[in-house]
Amino acid sequence: MSMLNEAGRAAFAEDYGLDEEESAAFDCEGFLADLADEALGRLREAHQELFGGIDVSHLDARFVREDGGLDIVAMQAAIRRTWENNTGPVALWSARRWLAGQVRDEERIGLFLCLWMGIAQTYEGLPPSYARDLAAALATIDLDVSCEHPQHPWSTAESTVESRYRAVIHLYAPEDHPETPVPAELSARELWECPVQYAQLTRAASEDLAGWRTMRGGDDEDWEV
Repeated sequence: MSMLNEAGRAAFAEDYGLDEEESAAFDCEGFLADLADEALGRLREAHQELFGGIDVSHLDARFVREDGGLDIVAMQAAIRRTWENNTGPVALWSARRWLAGQVRDEERIGLFLCLWMGIAQTYEGLPPSYARDLAAALATIDLDVSCEHPQHPWSTAESTVESRYRAVIHLYAPEDHPETPVPAELSARELWECPVQYAQLTRAASEDLAGWRTMRGGDDEDWEV
């Protein structure tokens, strides 16, 4: 139906029970100006969401404990609730925390896995407003590393939200969350913290980011850090 011709306007008026005076309101300059302002405001919001800076500072109150440490279990619970669209914000918050160095040594693998899971489990991809900081955090990982370990803990967790969730919360709260997909022989902290595991995770996450870029398109500068 078109409002640009008489037949379309007549059909619209009939469908909505509008009289001639009410139909004439659609030609009012003031109405059209308000409509244009509303549309422009939404376009600006959308542009900010896609390309601007996303504020996730409100997550400090949820994920930073009183002693300044990170509540990895709470972060994992948020990622687990994928239906609430938590994965992107948690990943971005994790990336910024990582880049700022606001993480204790014992929290590094937990924070990095929250970042990684936020990427891996955002199946529809995220826009440049998120991806730039995620890529910057991944770029801090040295990929030119080697080790003699035949396997690392993360490789034993199935690629499901639940399996990954159980692996991480057991690592940080084993007494409260005793079930884990990681075998006891692979649960040593040395294996969790192995640079090769970080490199493996980074390569996988970087592939996802490249896929988002291909899927969403846009100019190169939109995606660059």
